[in-house]
Amino acid sequence: MLIDDYKKEALMKVMVISTAKKPRGSQRQAGFRKRTGAAAAADIYVHVGENIRSMRNSLRLSTKELAYNAGITASFLNNIENANRKATLYTFEKIARALDVELRDLIGMQRIKNPIPKQLIEDMKLKSLITGLDEDSKKRLYRVAKAL
Repeated sequence: MLIDDYKKEALMKVMVISTAKKPRGSQRQAGFRKRTGAAAAADIYVHVGENIRSMRNSLRLSTKELAYNAGITASFLNNIENANRKATLYTFEKIARALDVELRDLIGMQRIKNPIPKQLIEDMKLKSLITGLDEDSKKRLYRVAKAL
């Protein structure tokens, strides 16, 4: 693909993105809904609870032993493992110390080198340039892109 063809294709994508209407409410398909708010938080607490239980079992510690080492009650630890209670970062830090692991390992954080593809970054840059233009300039740019 020639560079001009590539630029034209990218520009056309940006034009479509900037003029497309976003689906709202019932128009949005269920499979594309993001899990946000309480649902996403619940997933995180389930994940962390599973990590704690797995690490505790691998060390062959009872709930009471880990709770004592972390300075919390056994029932609170059990509720955290089952995602029935929310805990603060401070509590997770105490549990991580008791398990002799890093907090990020307990929470399950992973380092991502570059989560955004370069093409998407370029498309976003083009969109921001186009968004800043007045209507006449947008029309002229569209005509130039169409002529390429």
